[in-house]
Amino acid sequence: MSKTKQGLINFAKSKIGTPYVYGAKGAVMSLNQIRQLRNMYGTSCVWNSDDSKAGKVCVDCSGLISWYTGIIRGSQNYYDTAIQRLSISQRNNSHIGWAVWMKGHIGIYLGNNQYIAADGSAYGVRIANLSQNRFTHLLKLCDIDYTDTPKTFDSDGELRTGGTFQSKTDHLGHVSYQAHMRGIGWGNWQSDGDMIGSINQNRRIEAIKIQPRSKTDVTIHIKSDGDKTYKNITKDTIIGTTNQKKRIEAIKIDSSETIYRYRVHQKRIGWSSWKTNGEWAGEKGKALQIEAIEIRIVKFFVNAHMQTEGWLGWKPDGEIAGLTGKKLRLEALKIDPLQEEITVQAHIQSQGWIDYGKINKNTVIGTIGEAKRLECIRLKGNFEYRVHIQGSGWTNWTKADGKATLGTVEQKLRIEAIQFSSL
Repeated sequence: MSKTKQGLINFAKSKIGTPYVYGAKGAVMSLNQIRQLRNMYGTSCVWNSDDSKAGKVCVDCSGLISWYTGIIRGSQNYYDTAIQRLSISQRNNSHIGWAVWMKGHIGIYLGNNQYIAADGSAYGVRIANLSQNRFTHLLKLCDIDYTDTPKTFDSDGELRTGGTFQSKTDHLGHVSYQAHMRGIGWGNWQSDGDMIGSINQNRRIEAIKIQPRSKTDVTIHIKSDGDKTYKNITKDTIIGTTNQKKRIEAIKIDSSETIYRYRVHQKRIGWSSWKTNGEWAGEKGKALQIEAIEIRIVKFFVNAHMQTEGWLGWKPDGEIAGLTGKKLRLEALKIDPLQEEITVQAHIQSQGWIDYGKINKNTVIGTIGEAKRLECIRLKGNFEYRVHIQGSGWTNWTKADGKATLGTVEQKLRIEAIQFSSL
């Protein structure tokens, strides 16, 4: 049998947070399907509030186990087909991976008086103490191999509990990506700067998939294999290896049509700085696994001209342009809109409002060499932005709708920095 007790436990833990719907077996449920189950089983089993779970992957208690084994059984059938049944009072840590059972409900015993289960509509898949339920039996399940196998050594060390794990819901966006992780397999799709992988779980990323915006090449450094380049990737390209226990140690992304920004969280190093097309994220030659990755697409660049400092250099959207905590005025901006269309109006010390219209990368918004502060700004484009104002700090994020203004007028207060967030 290929389905083991440890595999069952690992699988169940990977589904923590999955919503519960009575009769669901680990598939995306439509509103119609949920209502059909309610008509079949009644509102005591399928709550009216379960309608809010439409469009999500859902599961019930027996479905969590069946999801792993691929063999559909109800909780009563698990009891009837069990290889061995014991009273729950006989439990000890040798029964880890057995089922805990009561009439109408089933979970998986984790040891130390804890279990994991799809624990009803109020909780979904969770870990809880046995005292929170009334289980009567332990079941040695017929679909699970309970043979104890010798513990194998993993060159990346033991997995750790706790830490931070990526979202367990798919989030698709401008650029979407997915990780194959040690002990988990493929995680949910994430996008636009969201994290894939984990932090402080000692869990390596072994492969990734990326849904590119245009022709994109990806190069990774793989344990024992070295550098490997994947040309013109698609969303189905497996970048790395699976089931070979090989860690990814570094990555670089290249495209002539799309500008990518990406960073990695590497064992014992932490987060790298943000990298841009053609730059390596992660340190090669140190035998250290990448554990998390974030990727986003650059929509435009910004350059800030500061009092006494001059031009600070081009920064991609998302990063702060300007300086905070230095008591220096922002005197001018340049924005390279790339493929975006951005219009700008700015209120400048002693000059008032100036309409710059549709700008390009050479448009100077403000003044240079005149010791005048930018005081207020109005932008239009497909993004949100905020400004840091003398004495009051950051404003709220505001949609660039061409109407809202950020800053002050006739208060003699300088803008010190600006930050953008693409929509």
